[in-house]
Amino acid sequence: MASGGIIRSDRYPYLEVSLSIRGLDQTVWAYVDTGFEGFLTIPETERERIGRPEREATFELADGSTVTLGVYVGAAQILGLGQERRAGIVASGREYLLGRDAIDSLRVTFDRGRTLIAEL
Repeated sequence: MASGGIIRSDRYPYLEVSLSIRGLDQTVWAYVDTGFEGFLTIPETERERIGRPEREATFELADGSTVTLGVYVGAAQILGLGQERRAGIVASGREYLLGRDAIDSLRVTFDRGRTLIAEL
């Protein structure tokens, strides 16, 4: 899947992510959400396994409203692109979302609704 800092995902528009928070170690497919400014969102149901968050932060939603959510400090990496990175991880909703903090340092191509290409 990886070649010279380039990965292609045919599971459009998802990228494979490895994450670690307080003993919760998983590899998941995360939806690339260019409207989310954070690093990673995990499903709210995971809160039972990882406990209370380290801090809270306010996020603006697509409709302009704001919400305050708990933020966990963990580690995550997009598989195939190298280094694991400390990240603020939010538990909200029902899906894994990979946000702008994770992808802004990459060239990301949404290729015709079939393939997602990410490169360093």
